[in-house]
Parts: sequence; C-alpha cells; structure tokens
Amino acid sequence: MAYCAYQERCTSEMMQKLDDWEASEELKQKVVKRLVKDKYLDEKRFAMLFAGGKFRLKKWGRIKVRMELRKRKVPADLIEVGLAEIEEREYLKVLSGLFQFKLSQLKSQDGWSKKAKVLNSLRTKGYEDELIWSLIDKNEASFKEK
Repeated sequence: MAYCAYQERCTSEMMQKLDDWEASEELKQKVVKRLVKDKYLDEKRFAMLFAGGKFRLKKWGRIKVRMELRKRKVPADLIEVGLAEIEEREYLKVLSGLFQFKLSQLKSQDGWSKKAKVLNSLRTKGYEDELIWSLIDKNEASFKEK
C-alpha cells in the first residue's frame, strides 16, 4: 500500500515489484486484487495522470505517451482516456514552443539540415509528423540560408 500511495502505479508496475520481492503467483494476485479493491491501483486514474503529467512536465507528445502506456500494459481504451487529458490547444502551443526553441538552437545550419534536426528532435519527443511538417511549412522562411 505504501508503494502505491507514494506515487500512482499501474498493475504491471505492481506485479513487477511483487516479482522483485519474489512473491508467489497466488500472493501477487491477492495483493493486486486488494489494492484495486481499496483503490490504491486504478488503471484509468494511472493513464490519466501519466499522460497529463508527462505532457505537462516533460513535454512529451501523444506518440511517446501512448508508447509508454503500452509498455506498462495499460489497456488500449484506457490509453485513449489518458490521452484525452491532453487539451488540443495546449498541445499545439507546447509543440510550437518546442519547435521555436529547437529552431533557435540551429542558427548556423543550412535549410535542409535545420529541417531534419527540428523534425528528428520533435519526433523524439513523440509528436506527430503531420503537425511537425505543418509548422515547418508555416515557418519556411526560418529555414532559408542567411
């Protein structure tokens, strides 16, 4: 209970911790069942807090958030619930800020090289290609050689 109270956990993280503690399968099932019953474990709550937190604090895009939730074996429908916590307007605002920041770091690069570096940087953060390309197109003048 203390492990779950310290920070929001998902079932797979709890199972891994119980594996680390060398608990039997029967004990693991009992513990997880009890934690769910007592509301220490809640996959929906986890997905919502994880998605919102990673976006706000680490500025992760939807692709990266989705991938990390899948890695934690969160059900697909709950992943979508979690991603719904990311407001579209805020998402585009954060992406634009990351875009401008990365662009400002690449003053001495040529046009195509700048585009590739901005694209790769934002892809790594988990943003969608079509949104990145849209920003590149809108800011084409920023990629001209000076």
